[in-house]
Amino acid sequence: MSRHNLTPLPHRIDHKVSVGWDRPLTSYFAVVLNHGETDETSPDALPVWLGAMERVTDPDEVIEAVRPYAHIPDTLRIDLEADRDREGSRVPARYLFRVTIDGTTTRALVPVHEMRPNLRASLAL
Repeated sequence: MSRHNLTPLPHRIDHKVSVGWDRPLTSYFAVVLNHGETDETSPDALPVWLGAMERVTDPDEVIEAVRPYAHIPDTLRIDLEADRDREGSRVPARYLFRVTIDGTTTRALVPVHEMRPNLRASLAL
């Protein structure tokens, strides 16, 4: 799991803001804790919590969720994508490959043994 602790905005100094990639959940996550809120049951105590109950596959979703609370580094999106690529997922590596069609790169979750033989050969698998 990766975690990036972000610098809170001046008017959110009591907040702790974190984003990252959670490998076991195969999801990006965002958490904002308000340490200034004394009532832990208040929605203001945890204003943002993404990626645990629902899977978040787009790093922009977690970035936009924490934007009202923290400074966003220019490289955060790239850093989060690199975390996902480095940390991986629960899917075994033999199931993951990238395909580029018409300039669009996507990931496929197809077992290698189920690929068409010519595709498997072209990927050198």
